[in-house]
Parts: sequence; C-alpha cells; structure tokens
Amino acid sequence: MAYRLRIDQLRNAALKAGDQRPADIAKRTGISESALSRMLRGQSTPGLVTIMKLRDSYGLTNKDLIEEVAA
Repeated sequence: MAYRLRIDQLRNAALKAGDQRPADIAKRTGISESALSRMLRGQSTPGLVTIMKLRDSYGLTNKDLIEEVAA
C-alpha cells in the first residue's frame, strides 16, 4: 500500500492553531524545518513517528493525515 500526506488537512489544522508558516509547524511538532518543507512540497513521505507527531500536535487522526494512493 502506498500513501501520502494530506497536506491540505495539515495546513488547515495548522492555520486553526495559529501556525501560519512551516517554521511554526516545525516548532510545534518538533519536526525539522527541512524535513517538513520536503513533506509539504510532496518530495518525501513521512514515517509513522512523524505522522504521530503531526496528529498529536493538531488533534487529528491518522485518517485525517494520510490517504492511500495507487502504487
């Protein structure tokens, strides 16, 4: 199964929490700005630990953050 980050959901949740910039998301989640930048541009896929950090930081579910895609 292939999956990808639902960037739209992450950005919406971040904005609701007052995090307007990727640097704000990085600070809240503890994910490096460079890793976050690659994820937001669709150049990398987050691992389970990263998904959990995003999920827990913004009160989302795994289903909110990831979607299955054709391999």
